[in-house]
Amino acid sequence: MKHMFILTLTFLVLTISLNAGTMHIQQVNPKRGKDTVVIQYTASKSALAKAKKLFVIVHNYTAREKKPYALQYALEPNPMAKSKDSLSFIASFVPKKDAALILVKVGDGAKYSDNNTGNYWEILPLDTDGKIPEGQALRRIISYSESFPEECARKQNIQLAMEILQSNTDYSLTMFQRNFFHAILPFMAKNIDRDSLKKAMSIFLRTNNIDTESEAENRMLTQALRITGNPAMADSVEKQYEYLHPLDEFSEESAANRVFSSRTKEDYILNAEYYINNYPSSYSVLSIAESYVRIQLKEGKLSMLTERFLRDPTLPTTPSLDLANTFLELDSLKEALRWAERAVFFAKDEASVVQPKYLAPCEFAEERRKVIAEALLAPAFVNKRMKNHEKSLLLYKEVADGYADKLDIMQMTTVYQSMIELYDALSNQQEAYVLASKAISMGYMSDKILSDHKALFEYLSKQDLIKGDYEAEISELKKNGALAKQQLILQDQLSIPIVPGQLKTADGTTITPDDWKGKVVFIDFWATWCGPCIRSFPGLQKLYDKYKNNPNVIFAVVNVWERVEDRFASVKTFLSKNPYTFPIFFDLKDEMVKGYGVTGIPSKFILDKNGIGRFMEVGLAEEQTFIEQTSMKIDALLAQ
Repeated sequence: MKHMFILTLTFLVLTISLNAGTMHIQQVNPKRGKDTVVIQYTASKSALAKAKKLFVIVHNYTAREKKPYALQYALEPNPMAKSKDSLSFIASFVPKKDAALILVKVGDGAKYSDNNTGNYWEILPLDTDGKIPEGQALRRIISYSESFPEECARKQNIQLAMEILQSNTDYSLTMFQRNFFHAILPFMAKNIDRDSLKKAMSIFLRTNNIDTESEAENRMLTQALRITGNPAMADSVEKQYEYLHPLDEFSEESAANRVFSSRTKEDYILNAEYYINNYPSSYSVLSIAESYVRIQLKEGKLSMLTERFLRDPTLPTTPSLDLANTFLELDSLKEALRWAERAVFFAKDEASVVQPKYLAPCEFAEERRKVIAEALLAPAFVNKRMKNHEKSLLLYKEVADGYADKLDIMQMTTVYQSMIELYDALSNQQEAYVLASKAISMGYMSDKILSDHKALFEYLSKQDLIKGDYEAEISELKKNGALAKQQLILQDQLSIPIVPGQLKTADGTTITPDDWKGKVVFIDFWATWCGPCIRSFPGLQKLYDKYKNNPNVIFAVVNVWERVEDRFASVKTFLSKNPYTFPIFFDLKDEMVKGYGVTGIPSKFILDKNGIGRFMEVGLAEEQTFIEQTSMKIDALLAQ
């Protein structure tokens, strides 16, 4: 029999909250390493109700590297501000000497994050002589036009990037950089087609000379080569740069891209081994090692992996959990526990944890807490299987007492369910009953918890250890639990403003967001070429079937980013082979998907009855998890 941990990492959920604070910045053009920047931030008391200690999070972009490094500065209460409805804070800092561009947001690393609706607050530092520093225009254009990790991703604005390019007269851009942007930005703005882009890039490659030491220009060169159909030459450029500058960000990213673009399993293994050996302290090693371990496990290489990684301290938490799960499937509980405990050790050990430079300390601390919580569930589960009831209970208690805010409702429901069972197994039915009552009233209820609660009541009643009317008691618990569950779901809701736009149906009918007023709306952005989008559709169909007769719920499966001229024909062909019945809409100018700031699909949004985006999910989820969690969110919004 196969046994898998019930509680593991689920799917990627965007947790950034788009709040609506205001920021006043003194010195928006400070001299680097010299001038003090004073920031005053004000937000409503209601928005800050659940916020922890607030920080100004400063993303510093340098002339040499694409990704910024993050610093944080504590926001202290402003003694001069007095308002009944808002709170005001002050922070100050001196820009670092290498900062070419500074983008600012406010957050506590947990529930509260305000990035100015995705635009960030911008500070343009100057050199000590008052001149614009090298790399400023480059970083501004790239920040508006290229993809970044979610924690530092600015809302894409190609038009503004083009305006910066046109108005740049300070020569902070090299001629190579200028000509590259002149070739590619019109395509990104949809002003030219792909053939025109290819021609423009061919001319660019023939007429421009690169600074071989420039990381930015090597990035542009490889991109241009791939656009013109020369991937082998692009690979050669990357490997040459990597040989000369092995520690540079571009070298690391090139090696990672070779892993992710591997065409065969054998290539993937070779490229992954190279990356793990050469970049053990990089952040990408987490996902690469995870995939590497899973591929090798499918190949039956369990012994090789355990031998290697027992000697290698770089194995991150999730692959350790994968190995533990594999031993659990084999009913090798001692080995499963060994790797599960190893996962917890790595999650808690600060020396072995890689912090991405673009995460502020407060953000990384909260991310680590989630990793620790997920890791603790593994040895708790294995100990429970081994009937080490007291050890298992202690681990589950550690999760419930210290990390409940880092797990979702389904995970915490299973935590409470396991604790109830363990108390019962330890012959402590009174504590089990108290805990079951608590779980139900807090919104963590399942059929198993409800049935255990009833059985425990009956047992304790026969022992004369409890009295009362069970039906009245359970009715009150369920009533409180329903309200608590709704609050648990809604506490993570976002506040994404209404995005205007027009959608078309297959018959040409125009739909606007005004047509959805008063309804809860589920939006799923997809394309026919998007594999994860297509793989999510069976689960989406089941979710749609669940609500299709509810007049207060709207489904809008919106086709975007198609790579063909006739989107209608492409989607019609797809549906002829895949007869899904959920409503399909077309964002013909890709305006709505842009308005939501989407940088990857599938991306899903749930809007409340006023059209405000309350939940967003990116990526492919496990089907049952997706259906259950999305249903809870829709139901919570319906109940408002």
